[in-house]
Amino acid sequence: MLLVLGVPVQTSVQSRLAVGSIQVVDIGQATIRLGGREFSTTVIFAEEGEPNLLGVIALEEVLFAVDPVNGELIPVVAKRY
Repeated sequence: MLLVLGVPVQTSVQSRLAVGSIQVVDIGQATIRLGGREFSTTVIFAEEGEPNLLGVIALEEVLFAVDPVNGELIPVVAKRY
């Protein structure tokens, strides 16, 4: 899907899957628009048939979190460390 959207592969890296195995995946940079905000984030190219997911890092970068009770995205306040 990312290639169809014009997102180029920048490199390939090893990634540990939830089941513990290691797989080589392609990564790149994409511009995402969410909740009226636009930002760039690192993306992992999914294999054919895998779901398209918006990960927690991308959500944190644009200051959203998942409300698991209502199944919605909710804005959060930025933290300064």
